[in-house]
Amino acid sequence: MILPCSFRILVLLVTSTSGLCGVAQLPAPLRPLLLDDTAAPPQYDTAYVRSHRSAFSIGYVSSVQNAVISIRDSLGRELDHITNNPTQYGIGLNLGWFSGEFTFTVPGMSVADPQKGETDSRNYGLGITGRRLIGRAFFNSSKGFFPEQAAVADSTWRPGEPYPVRPDIHSNTFLASANYALSRKRRYSFKAAMYQTERQQRSAGTFLVGGTVWINDIRSSEPFVPSEASASFVGNTAFDRVRRSVIGATFGYTHTFTILRKAFISATLVPGLSAQQQRIALSGGSAEESAWRLGGVAEFKFGVGYNGDRFYTALTAANYYSSGDTEEGVNITTGFRFVRFTVGMRIKQPDSGFLRGIGLTT
Repeated sequence: MILPCSFRILVLLVTSTSGLCGVAQLPAPLRPLLLDDTAAPPQYDTAYVRSHRSAFSIGYVSSVQNAVISIRDSLGRELDHITNNPTQYGIGLNLGWFSGEFTFTVPGMSVADPQKGETDSRNYGLGITGRRLIGRAFFNSSKGFFPEQAAVADSTWRPGEPYPVRPDIHSNTFLASANYALSRKRRYSFKAAMYQTERQQRSAGTFLVGGTVWINDIRSSEPFVPSEASASFVGNTAFDRVRRSVIGATFGYTHTFTILRKAFISATLVPGLSAQQQRIALSGGSAEESAWRLGGVAEFKFGVGYNGDRFYTALTAANYYSSGDTEEGVNITTGFRFVRFTVGMRIKQPDSGFLRGIGLTT
């Protein structure tokens, strides 16, 4: 069972700090980024965005996420290892600038493909969604991967057979990403595109500038590329541990297309460049640490749904990637893929002085 730390933080604050209700406040630097001044005119174009400021949204959520480790040489040969996580089910909560989810596996429903092995995965995430700022940070620990190109990992493999799974591959990743909307017209809503706490009534978009930080530690008991396959790769792929530190700057664009004011299609593409340092441990015991060198990062999101006056539903996907070369000229890409389906409704928000103090209610 996975409980995002954002949800646990909210529960802890609400249940243990009632004595602070009268004085709780968001730090001053965050207030203009996350909150609207309810005493002032709306800080967005009301012809384009409708805010459900007084609503508390609750709904059903199903989601699946997978980690990806890709190794590629200069001639295009590649071997991708992917986790085999089952779909999880639960509830989503949206109140003000906060969005949290509580999801878990359901026996008989959360069944992963048995031919692709088992993955043990733990995820903890926290996100903010403001008028012009959106950010996400999470930690993922995954053990157990399967090779997408099974015949590359094992030349004796045939379609229909169980994959030559790698239960020994263990990946720990911390990822933080933030994007800031450059348009001053304020016609685009992150909240409408991601969580349907607002509604995009007319099509709009904005250029984005942002940054990202990755810290990866990936290890296995055998080389990531089996010796049989490694012989056909250009460069040394006989490594069984990779530690990566990545700092990136990004620039991109996001847009939501509305259909009859309530249906929508949204897309976001934010590529960028990064400075990366990688430490590669070879199977023989030696290690190579690269100098800081240029790499690439990218973020892609897509969503489609219906956002009515009270009810809403959406299917959204997000992809994060970081890529860089080793000293041997072998490219290593790590990534995460998220798919989320939700259907929910809006109800009257709770009356709480503490929640008003931190900007979650009005």
